[in-house]
Amino acid sequence: MYGKSLGFRYKKDERRRTGKVAFQAQVACADPRIYIGQGPKTVSLNAGTNNNLTLAGNREVPARILIRGGGQTGAKFTFNNSNGVFSLTYTPNLPVGSVLSINTEARTVLLNYNTNVRSSCTISGTWSGLTPGMNLIVHGGGSLKHDYVYQEAYR
Repeated sequence: MYGKSLGFRYKKDERRRTGKVAFQAQVACADPRIYIGQGPKTVSLNAGTNNNLTLAGNREVPARILIRGGGQTGAKFTFNNSNGVFSLTYTPNLPVGSVLSINTEARTVLLNYNTNVRSSCTISGTWSGLTPGMNLIVHGGGSLKHDYVYQEAYR
């Protein structure tokens, strides 16, 4: 792993004369994934169905799920993959034209990309991205369409 030094910090106090100083070093490192292809893929899946999404690569990748509001009450999706089962249920109304954006890497749930609504969600299991191989995705309730944005990767 390579990183760029962002410097270090220490306090100038009486311990400097003994040669012992507490300090903090900061290093910025790039994403260690080696991605396949030119950019993220988007897959649209219909709500109320079970879908298999198969990924190449050998590394779990974060996913961004976009659930389009159609005036229905609530949305639910479940990942079932080699990491186990991760389920998220959003119960308030999703007005027509709204978008519920779920980012599995940042563990955020945003309404219309700016309002944090994670407290309105029921989450079971451990936050999980998409794993290599088969991912069973189950949609319950929700909207007409769920978009999954991801990029396959290797270690």
